[in-house]
Amino acid sequence: PRSRQRGVQLARHSTEYEVLPTGTTFSGSVDHQITDPALLGLALAGLRSITSIGAGGSLGYGLCRVEARALDASKHPVNDADLASALRGLARPRP
Repeated sequence: PRSRQRGVQLARHSTEYEVLPTGTTFSGSVDHQITDPALLGLALAGLRSITSIGAGGSLGYGLCRVEARALDASKHPVNDADLASALRGLARPRP
């Protein structure tokens, strides 16, 4: 059977979940050595596409939102428009 709301398969056995209150926030940082703006943009796009952590299943447990931002070596924010432009250049075939 499938969940009509989320479009995923329902669990076939019972499991126990740890549930956190709505609005719980976790924070962290990833130190990277990515110097190519296109690859940094690709890494940010991947992080921002995360929508669940753990066994989300059909009940919606584990649904989340990841807010990722890039900082340069001087800890200043990197402009998302610059990263998007570099990422578009990565998709173009090279001669």
